[in-house]
Amino acid sequence: MTWKKQQQALNITDMHKWMIQIDIPIVSEATAIDDLSVLPQNASLTSAVTITGVGPISQTNERGYTTYYEYNALGLPTRILDDNRTVMKKI
Repeated sequence: MTWKKQQQALNITDMHKWMIQIDIPIVSEATAIDDLSVLPQNASLTSAVTITGVGPISQTNERGYTTYYEYNALGLPTRILDDNRTVMKKI
């Protein structure tokens, strides 16, 4: 499955009654939403996905750029990749 980042601005006029509609092109029946964040316009968000006992597999900064980490079968880090999954560093 290929992961694709989708970003969309929302106009919420009534904070007590609101519904979010997100238009995402369905490529196949396997399309799924992995993560959904709703923030005020000038807010920032960082996130990380971590495997317990191994370490982070991805970290996304407040500008929306993700760094990916790969590990070998022993759980040792092998590569660090940028937002485009280009190898930045081999360990």
